[in-house]
Amino acid sequence: TIFDENYALQGLTMINSANEHFSGNINWHILALTSKCEVNLEKLNLSSTTIYSLSDIKSVDLPKLSQGRKWSEFCFASGPIFLSFLSSILNDGDILGYVDADCYFFNDINLGLEIFSQEVEIQIHEHRFSNDRIDWLQKSGQFNVGLVIGSVGESFKRCLTRWQKQVVEDSSVNEIRGT
Repeated sequence: TIFDENYALQGLTMINSANEHFSGNINWHILALTSKCEVNLEKLNLSSTTIYSLSDIKSVDLPKLSQGRKWSEFCFASGPIFLSFLSSILNDGDILGYVDADCYFFNDINLGLEIFSQEVEIQIHEHRFSNDRIDWLQKSGQFNVGLVIGSVGESFKRCLTRWQKQVVEDSSVNEIRGT
């Protein structure tokens, strides 16, 4: 997951809800978007958690994104970059997921993980905008990326590469438009 000090309470609540509704062990990887957030998370000494700073993520795209976007857009665009980084240090077949800090789990997350097999490597869901909000599709994209889960492997990495390319391209489009 990714958050700064403004979403730390939500992020920690999300992690707690997931841990409460999972019979196994989750290894959490948190990208702390500010040094203040990183310091505060380190003080908590959370079990099964690795905390990363922006400087830990070796990506040429991250600095580009930070220059051409509002903070909220930068946070959103960091998701595929962080997942790509994590997929490069994990083993093929490991389950890797991204969860927005403001999500909450009400049931055993194993129910969603049972679907993984050789045929299903990625779980993501489409936006289903009502007809009066269909124009949101252009800005928000086809998929809701608040929860993305994949089995680390060639297909998942290709998906992450495409997603990362799309958010970087969107940044350059915004720079051209002056937004």
